[in-house]
Amino acid sequence: MGKGMRRKWAAIGFLLILWLAAAQNADAQTGQILDEYGASAKSIAMGQAFTAVADDFSAAYYNPAGLTQIKGIVEMSFGGFYAKQHAKADIQGAPYRYDNDLPAKIAGQRANKGFIIGIASSLDVASLVTAYPWFRRFAFGLVFWLTYPELMTYDVGPEPYRPHFFRYDEGFTLMGMVASVGFEVTPWLSLGAGAFMSQKTYSRQEVFSAMNYMGTIPLPGWEPDEVLGSRLSIWSQARIVVVPTVGLFFKPPVKPLRDRLSLGVCWRDESKSHHARGPLIVNLGLEDPNVPGRPLNIGWPDFINTYLSSIVGFQPEQITVGLAGLPMQGLSLALDVTWKNYSRYVTYDDVKPQIPFEDTVVPRFGVEYAFDPRFRSRWLSWMTLIALRAGYYFEPTPVKSTDKGDNIFDTDKDVVSTGFQIDFSSMQGRILSSIEVYFQYHALHGRHISNDQDPFYGPVELGGHVINFGGTITTRF
Repeated sequence: MGKGMRRKWAAIGFLLILWLAAAQNADAQTGQILDEYGASAKSIAMGQAFTAVADDFSAAYYNPAGLTQIKGIVEMSFGGFYAKQHAKADIQGAPYRYDNDLPAKIAGQRANKGFIIGIASSLDVASLVTAYPWFRRFAFGLVFWLTYPELMTYDVGPEPYRPHFFRYDEGFTLMGMVASVGFEVTPWLSLGAGAFMSQKTYSRQEVFSAMNYMGTIPLPGWEPDEVLGSRLSIWSQARIVVVPTVGLFFKPPVKPLRDRLSLGVCWRDESKSHHARGPLIVNLGLEDPNVPGRPLNIGWPDFINTYLSSIVGFQPEQITVGLAGLPMQGLSLALDVTWKNYSRYVTYDDVKPQIPFEDTVVPRFGVEYAFDPRFRSRWLSWMTLIALRAGYYFEPTPVKSTDKGDNIFDTDKDVVSTGFQIDFSSMQGRILSSIEVYFQYHALHGRHISNDQDPFYGPVELGGHVINFGGTITTRF
């Protein structure tokens, strides 16, 4: 093999090793779709301050014990959501890094869009309760979501070594489900438990790089200018991750306060989902004709083996305490405080970042005002209830501001939301249905990262915003 060809393949091997090292060591934090955006139109509109409210299907996620408030045999909701990221980063050092084609600026990522299906039931079926009276104390809830158009495809997200905001990109999630059960111990105390389910994907990739035999070094059986090699093998395996959650829902045992105050407590375990995680084996060289897949040793590295993970999805262990009250007829107020155990965050390689994340505390506030409009017009008389909602929460970033290590794109944010619900009756009042709509706005705080020690993107200015809107239709039996 000529010196020029040898240098060429050595350079290709060096660049490949550099790329793989970058992909292996990149750090990013990725939330889960329900934690970042919310689980139902009502909970989102109320700032996700829902632990002590928990009166629709999303209680399966926020507080399983609250499902016992469902009084109908079944409630079924179907809706959609659309979330668009306008997170911005001005990467001041990008043009001078190893990879000169890194963009100097990024402004947003792809939109997340999909469907949410919710089911809640009191399990108060007459024939069942007649035989087992205690069964009326149970309630069931389920949240199921699909991202679209990833329903028929699988997207592992942006290349991990390039600059990105992972926190708001949920297209790789594909689908997920939360299923929970609540049990009414007494009229003033309920307990609940459930499971959040997502997926892990393991993959293995083997690549044999073809090269043109120039005939410089005599090799028996091979003619000059003959292309040798070229082989690709990829396999993937998906596993379901089950994350437990438990909750408590308490009302004062004193009857005048029972319908005016409620306390909710919910614990949810950590969720860690690797996507496209596994070994990547790259063979460079001439393939041995006697042992397919093994390159001949011609004096330079033949194998590059590494461990590759495209995305790590991490939702921290969290405990939420919530308080809700009805100070006046139709007016509901809710306050939640959530502790998130981000100090356990690990990267693709199951190790903590060079600078470990910090735990965070997230306060949330929600308000709803519901009233019967009592319209007399036959065109509007079908409206039996109108509910107006608003919410707010502040979420600090778990990423420390440092002068060393890798730069991870994240910042504090204020989130405001609003929405409404309209109930209407049909079929002589036997079915009461609802239409709910919400809008949510994430305002990302401006943040300057002065660290220039990151080998790929140095000093950075962060900011931007994220919008999320959608709605559901609910039928109650």
